[in-house]
Amino acid sequence: MPVFRFALLAVALLSTLPAQAQPYPVQIEGRYGFIDASGAVVIEPRFERVQGFSEDRAAVQIGGAWGFIDRQGEVVVPAEYETVGRFVEGRARVQQAGTWGFIDPAGTVVVPLTFTQALDFQEGLAGVERAERRLGLILRRAWGFIDRDGTWQLEPQFESVQQFAEARAPVEVSERLAFIKVGSRWGFADASGTLVIAPTYQTARGFSSGLALVLRDGVPGFIDYEGTLRFTVEADQLYPFQDGLARFGRAGQWGFLDQDGATAIPPRFDQALDFSEGLAAVQQGDQWGYIDREGQYALLPQFDRARPFEGPLAAVVLNGRAAYIDQTGQVVWQGE
Repeated sequence: MPVFRFALLAVALLSTLPAQAQPYPVQIEGRYGFIDASGAVVIEPRFERVQGFSEDRAAVQIGGAWGFIDRQGEVVVPAEYETVGRFVEGRARVQQAGTWGFIDPAGTVVVPLTFTQALDFQEGLAGVERAERRLGLILRRAWGFIDRDGTWQLEPQFESVQQFAEARAPVEVSERLAFIKVGSRWGFADASGTLVIAPTYQTARGFSSGLALVLRDGVPGFIDYEGTLRFTVEADQLYPFQDGLARFGRAGQWGFLDQDGATAIPPRFDQALDFSEGLAAVQQGDQWGYIDREGQYALLPQFDRARPFEGPLAAVVLNGRAAYIDQTGQVVWQGE
């Protein structure tokens, strides 16, 4: 059965940053700070760990707990949380004592920490999981969606959910026989909670450029807004569309599909990441480089590791040392 793999957001140097040139995290002498796009240090390294900036806020770890700083490096949300997410649509997920809620950029708790799990906001809604307890025992868990004030817009009813994208969210619906769960399937719900695409898939991912990645009967493919199968893909691994191209792995080699399902870049790389800012990081042998949308090298393989471009810079490892490069391959900053 094909395997769907989805990259995790990393913290510190390899954090995913928003497209605008907000400060970039760096590690200097065991502490983390931030540089600007020219490589100049703009926030001195004094934090244990950091995440990338989003909406002019960056999560930082101080004394083992997480808070947030602004672009001047001032702590605007005290470090008091076990885990945090980034700011999206004016809200950030925060966790304390095993439960999640949301804060605003000033650090005010706008959605109380009552959920067992939570996703970032997207299109005005956030998926959250509520647990029903009795005598300290969890009887049932279910996912629904809240708005930015914490009001339920879709009551908890799903096994699992993903974020809204293009007015639809993938949702997992239980299959039951005499009140006993015998399985589950994925479909798509709109903001009213209506299942606009029936739950018939083994797994599904959100819409991007009008297409959603699904798996049915072990066969991966892409559907449109109506749930019509546009095309299937012969692949061992497959990712959603990003910047109009979808990466896929077949027989240990990676390439890219266009939105008609045709091979845009043949599978000839040992590994590949999504396109961003017009370039994609690809691996050949032990080295990483960057290709353009025609599959031609913009930067020849020369890096030990590489991440997608975010704004003008990309995080790489060069000769065993963390660095940032621009799209010409010029090193604008490199660690010791």
